Amino acid sequence: MAGLSGGAAALTAYISVRDMAFAETEKHLKGVLDNLPKATARHPKKNKYVHHLRVETRKAASALDLYADFFPAKRKSRLEKQLKKLRRAAGKARDLDVFIDLLEKDKTGQNSGALLKIAHKRRDKVQGDMVQAGKKAKDAGLRKEVRNLLKAAGQSRNGGMRFAPWARIELRPRASAFFASAPSSGASLDRLHDFRIEAKKLRYTMEMLQSAFPLGFAKELLPRVQDIQDRIGELVDIRARKKRLAKWLARAKDEAAAHELREHIALDASRLAQARADFSAWFTPAFLQLLKRDFDAQLAELTLVVPAGSRRSPSRNPGRRAAVVPL
Repeated sequence: MAGLSGGAAALTAYISVRDMAFAETEKHLKGVLDNLPKATARHPKKNKYVHHLRVETRKAASALDLYADFFPAKRKSRLEKQLKKLRRAAGKARDLDVFIDLLEKDKTGQNSGALLKIAHKRRDKVQGDMVQAGKKAKDAGLRKEVRNLLKAAGQSRNGGMRFAPWARIELRPRASAFFASAPSSGASLDRLHDFRIEAKKLRYTMEMLQSAFPLGFAKELLPRVQDIQDRIGELVDIRARKKRLAKWLARAKDEAAAHELREHIALDASRLAQARADFSAWFTPAFLQLLKRDFDAQLAELTLVVPAGSRRSPSRNPGRRAAVVPL
C-alpha cells in the first residue's frame, strides 16, 4: 500500500486495525500460494518464482507477527512452521541461483564451465528438495490453513482501534530495537548480520504500516533502511559464498574445477575487503544520527482536523467548527 497524504491519509486514519491486518496478511499469503506451485515444479520455467516465494514467505511471517493479536494462536503457529520450511527450502535454491548468475558473469579462468557444472548439479539436487517441500505443504493442507486463518481474522472482535495511532504504537519499539542494535565501527560480520536481521524486520514492518504516515516516510525513511539491509546483505552473501566454495574445494577431484574454485575464493576475498571498506565509509555515526532524527520526527504525535458535527468528532456541539483529534 503506497504512502498517503492529504485526504487519503485522513481516510486511512479511520481504517480499523483488524481490516488492515486482514488485507495485509491475505496479500502475502496469497503471494505464497500463487508462487508455490511454480517454484516447486520439477523443472521450473523461471528462477524468479523461487525468489518470489522466498520473499512472500518472509513477508507473510512478518504480517503474522505484526498482527498476532488478530489470529488464533494455534492456527498462527501451525502456519508459521509451514512458512518457515518453505522459506528455508527456497533460500537454498535462491542462493545457488544467485551464485550461478555470478559465475556466468565472471567467467573466471580458462575452465569456467567446470565450476558451473558443479553449481548446476547442486542446484538440480536442491530443486528436488523444493519439490518435496511443495508436496509436504500440500499434504499438510497449507491452502486450508490459510483459508481458516483468514476467516478467523475476519471474524475477530478485536480491532476497533484506528490503524494510524496503532501503527505508531507498534513501530516505536521496533524502531528502538533497530537503533539499539546498531553496530560500532569495525564490528564483526556476525554483528553486522544481526543488525541486518533487525533492519529487515523493521523494513517489512514499515512497508506494512507506511500508509499511516506522511508520504516522506515511504520516500525518505524506507529506502535508507532497505539500503542498510542490502549493503550488509552483500557482505554476508560474499562470506557465505566463500565458505561454500571452500567446502567444494575440499571435496574437488577435478583439478580444473579446483583451480577455478581457488580463483573464485581469492576473488571473493578481495570483494569482501572492498565491500567492508565501502560500508564503513557509508555507514557513519552521522548517517545513523540523521536517520534516527528523521524517525523521531515521523513518530511524533500527529493531529487530524475533523469537521464539526462529524460522527468521529469528540464534540457534537454544532457551534464548534472543527475538532483536533490526536492520531
